[in-house]
Amino acid sequence: MFIVSPKWIYHNNKKLEKDKSLLIDGSIIKDILDDKSVEKFHNKIDKIEYPNHILMPTFVESYINMDDCFSQIDIDRKINILLDNGITKVQAISNDFRKLISYQVNNYIEMSYVISFNGKDCDQQNIKDIINILDFYKTDPSKKFSLNLENILDFDDDIIKKLASISNEININVNIQGNVLSRIKDKNAINEIIEFWDGINLLNNCYLHDFFYNNDNWLSLMNKRSIKLMINYEDLDSIDKLKSFLSLIEKKYICILISNKNKTYKLYNFTKLANVLNTNKSDSFENKIINCVTTNTSDLFSKSAYSGCVKKGSLASFNIFDYSINNFFIKNDSYNLSNLDNQSLTNVWSSGKQIIF
Repeated sequence: MFIVSPKWIYHNNKKLEKDKSLLIDGSIIKDILDDKSVEKFHNKIDKIEYPNHILMPTFVESYINMDDCFSQIDIDRKINILLDNGITKVQAISNDFRKLISYQVNNYIEMSYVISFNGKDCDQQNIKDIINILDFYKTDPSKKFSLNLENILDFDDDIIKKLASISNEININVNIQGNVLSRIKDKNAINEIIEFWDGINLLNNCYLHDFFYNNDNWLSLMNKRSIKLMINYEDLDSIDKLKSFLSLIEKKYICILISNKNKTYKLYNFTKLANVLNTNKSDSFENKIINCVTTNTSDLFSKSAYSGCVKKGSLASFNIFDYSINNFFIKNDSYNLSNLDNQSLTNVWSSGKQIIF
């Protein structure tokens, strides 16, 4: 066992707590202790101190497109960029699924995989293929899969019923590419489609893409507790869209920020801009943004000790930020999570081990 002792710990994705330390046992956070308890009862255990630092949960890339990876070198390069930004969990998608799953993944990364289907050409053979794939990997707990449905309005009813049945029988998440839905604006027609999807339990724990902006007729008819909105950083390209996104968070929609085909990671820049638009300046707002790359993604990965939060019993995967970097004039106890950035990220931990770059 050993102790990690920063200045602040972002505890349970709710607040920063001062004078706390983590007791790490193997890959698990065994306990969160106040510093007085550490000095009194655990003073003989090895201790790693971070005197000016904030300890945050590890971040997640919940839907990153790997179609620009054509070799092991390419995927290593992309994964290393993610690790450099504090990401140790990745959900990956590629049109060449079998090639993707054959790649060797960095030991520090937990990766889940997305199998894609297109409503324009999906048939019974495709269904058989996915059943074979899932059957082959059913004894491998390290492999977690999701389904991705493109051109969902073009699926044959029997096919989409079968896909929904597969997802429900073995508890696989479903991603729906929602860009085609905006062409239907009549509320009665929308309601009929949603009732059909609800009837086959397709929208249970569903992830909707390209959907958050100007889709009020759709969103108002969906159960916000059963869907999650996957929002691409690239789509937040105007003040109106940013305000719309922040409004969804305030309305308690579950949102997840994703990179998809982006070549750079934009969380840090986005949080700074979003903080400017947060006129209330509430701490809870910052927490909700962090949730978009941590706890909101918990269903996408297989390990039971999910590291989306820093708490007792969770996986010891976290990021260490030196808050004194770029924040020279802060008061001793003041902080702002939106001031975290890649430059101040000094250490990345995955399952109780510090990643050495």
